[in-house]
Amino acid sequence: MVNCDYFITNILNVKDNCVKNYGHLESFVIFTCFEGVADITGDGMTETVKMGETVLFPALTNEMTLNSKDAKLLEVYVTGMTMEI
Repeated sequence: MVNCDYFITNILNVKDNCVKNYGHLESFVIFTCFEGVADITGDGMTETVKMGETVLFPALTNEMTLNSKDAKLLEVYVTGMTMEI
């Protein structure tokens, strides 16, 4: 949807199980549900988001599983970040 120097947004149509790998990112990931209901699992935690709800997963979450019968999610993450420990 939007891909600029600072962030990326995508619309995800979730109609089954979908595994997303975020290990290459150094950013948090935000999901906003704008249609339906979805379960999002990452790092052993599952959050259910309904239309109008938002969930934020921290940058240390490498892989997430999205599960829904028919949901639409807005996915947002920051680009160009570097993590320093």
